[in-house]
Amino acid sequence: MDAPELGTRSGQNAKRWMVNYLRGKSISCDLNGERTHDRWVGVCYADGQDIGAAVIAAGHALDCKRYSGPVQAFRDPSG
Repeated sequence: MDAPELGTRSGQNAKRWMVNYLRGKSISCDLNGERTHDRWVGVCYADGQDIGAAVIAAGHALDCKRYSGPVQAFRDPSG
């Protein structure tokens, strides 16, 4: 996913949403072995729910099809 930088108002709003969304949930990640911008690529889950799909559905990030492909497009209700 592509999310706004933390130094922006949108980034701070996204961070606030994420902190509230994740509070009290169990987090797990499945990494695919790739890296981009010095970050690992994969899918993370909060209590079994795809965190990327949730933050995209909430309007705080965009899908990055280079890494998600048709799988994320299927999960993203906005298409």
